[in-house]
Amino acid sequence: MAVFGDYLFVTDHGTGDNDAGIIRIDVTDMSWERFSDGINEPYEVAIGQDGFLYAMEVGSSNSVVNVFHPNSRVFFETFIDSSNGGETYAIFNELPVTGPITVESIVVNGGIVDPPDVQGKGEQPSNWLEQRSDIQTIVVTMTEPVLAVASDIVLVNVGVDAPNEADVAFPLDEDHVTVVGNVITITFDNDELDEGVYDLILLNSVTDASGGAIDGNGDGTRGDAFVHRGSEENAFYKFRADWNGDNGTSVFDFAAFSYWFGLPVPNAPAYMDLNGDGGVSVFDFDHFASNFGLGVTFENAFAQAVGIPGNETHLNETPLNWGDETFDVVPSDVAPSDAAVQQRVRSADIWIDVDWNTNRPAEDLSGSLVNDSLANDVALNEFLAEFVNGFPLLDF
Repeated sequence: MAVFGDYLFVTDHGTGDNDAGIIRIDVTDMSWERFSDGINEPYEVAIGQDGFLYAMEVGSSNSVVNVFHPNSRVFFETFIDSSNGGETYAIFNELPVTGPITVESIVVNGGIVDPPDVQGKGEQPSNWLEQRSDIQTIVVTMTEPVLAVASDIVLVNVGVDAPNEADVAFPLDEDHVTVVGNVITITFDNDELDEGVYDLILLNSVTDASGGAIDGNGDGTRGDAFVHRGSEENAFYKFRADWNGDNGTSVFDFAAFSYWFGLPVPNAPAYMDLNGDGGVSVFDFDHFASNFGLGVTFENAFAQAVGIPGNETHLNETPLNWGDETFDVVPSDVAPSDAAVQQRVRSADIWIDVDWNTNRPAEDLSGSLVNDSLANDVALNEFLAEFVNGFPLLDF
């Protein structure tokens, strides 16, 4: 027998070639499948230090070791000639040559199944992968099988207003982290995470099956941590009632509330249940109203230093040069000779000028009142007045 992750591999010593082979059992649910046929009654199976599955067949003169990838079933063959004077020679055919283990992909809320569309309402306006009202899974896929525990992983909430709020580490434990082969899955309960932009760090204590450290920055050298920083591009954040995943809560999110209104979970997705009472109702609307017109602010990508928490370099600590390639959008009214370089940037739902020397908003150029709480209340009340008259109060 051999064990790899949640898989148990056993040999099948059948009466004929059709029955012989390897069986793989998933110990989480005790389901099984025939991993490989056509092996003539393997004598033994084992997981090597390289993370591959080795199955030995012993013959009268020659022995064959069949080599597999335990997840993908990719097959390689090692032929061992034991007939030459008792000496053993190993010839490896097409065994893979791989570099250090790296991160292949990260998917927020990966692996969660959306409920069926509501009959008569068409296609649901959002889904688990798009929305950011809640985060319940983070799925990290590595290039090779990996060894990791909760203490190897750091999850940091850098704040709703990431450039200006203190970083807070989330206490991951073994109940949060599952590792199967090359996939690390971090799981959270409904609304367990606080709102904010997040950073995920895999420390260099994460290794491949042979104990080799990961290559966190992808330069081909082992031993550095991998840092995944929340940004507008990767949408690694949580903000309640942001059901369309556009970095904030607005009238564009109300389509989801209208679509699922009056339905219990799981007929409606859990990310719609803002107050945790088991359904979508007017009692969830307080959370929507409190976040209406607001959103998250990310740290600027070029001001983020790769490192573990506590070693970040923030925008207001980083002098920027006009010739820096990161200045790809410059207002026409700002000259390169200006001492306090300003650049117009997108922040939530308004355009502002930012003084790079102080990292403070210099002027609201849009005329928008989106950050004015009184204006938000007026806008929300006007919006609701046109909508809520058509919805009765429903009980679950």
